[in-house]
This record gives sequence, structure tokens and C-alpha cells, in this order.
Amino acid sequence: MKTTKKASLLLVLCLLFLYSCENKENKQSDNKAKTESSTDTEMDTKKSAKKEQEMIVAKMDKGKIVLTNKKEVVSMLEKKMTADQVSRMDMSSLKIDVSKATDNEKIEVVQLIISSKDKTEKTAYLLKRRANGYDVSATATTVSCKGCATGCNPKRAVDGTGYCTACHAADGKCEKTETLQATAGIEK
Repeated sequence: MKTTKKASLLLVLCLLFLYSCENKENKQSDNKAKTESSTDTEMDTKKSAKKEQEMIVAKMDKGKIVLTNKKEVVSMLEKKMTADQVSRMDMSSLKIDVSKATDNEKIEVVQLIISSKDKTEKTAYLLKRRANGYDVSATATTVSCKGCATGCNPKRAVDGTGYCTACHAADGKCEKTETLQATAGIEK
């Protein structure tokens, strides 16, 4: 009788051991599937962000730089701006500005500029040249100049630092807001 009890107890312990090992394998495969799923989601998010950053917003056409698809560019800018900025800006005012760097007349700076509805605020995104066009630089700052309707225009130095021109009105005051630190200069 004691032998039967010992054998039954040993059998129950073996079954419990096998069951616990099987549960660990299931949990590990579930965790692996969850990890793979979250990794896939992270990769998709990174690809989407990279695609948005690398969206070609302008191209050369007959010697001029022109917007590729204004609706897509407006949509991209709306995602970059706060709701308050979007409500103040005149999306139809989008333009490409090609000007000389403030500290080197030999270097051209290409910016995408949008103005507020009352024309007292202008925001500039530095465009970076690619093989097939221009995209918004992911490393440069965004420069906003606010204060007056004439003058107060965003400009850049060779290293990407933003500046605002003076107001044309004697009593006007132009204020600059620059977001994010520029980590790359303008390509020569």
C-alpha cells in the first residue's frame, strides 16, 4: 500500500512538472510573438516617420524650384504645427524662397515659407537637396519671424542658424522664434 501511494505521488509530481514546463514554453512563445509584433509596429512607425521626413516637397522645373504636390505639403506642415499655428497660418501662402546665406553670399539657401493670415508672422522650413528634389531638413531648426507685415522675413546662415530681417516700418519690432538645435549646416 505504501508503494502504491509513493508511485501515485511520484506520477502526480511528474505530471505537474511536465505541465509547468509546457506552460513556460507557451509563455515564452507568447512573449516572443508579442515582442515580434511590437518590433514590427516600431519598425512601421519608424518607416512612416522616415518617409514623412524624406517626402520630396519641391523639384527643379525649367530652372526654378517648384512645389511637387501642394496638398501633400500642406498636410505634412499641418502635422508639424500646433493647432494654434495651423489656425493662424494661410496655407495658400506657401512659397519656395531661394536666397543667399546671411554670412556667405556664394551659398544659396532654399526654404519653404508659410505666412500667417494677417502677414505678420512667417515660418520657414529649411529644404535639403536630394537627388530627385528637395525635402524638409530633419536636422535644421524651424524659424518663425513675427511682428510686422513688411520685412521681418526668415533668413539663414551657412550653419543653418536662423535670422529675421528688420521690419520696414520704423516702429515695428520683429521677434524670432527658433525651434530645435541645428545639427547640420547648409550643404554647399
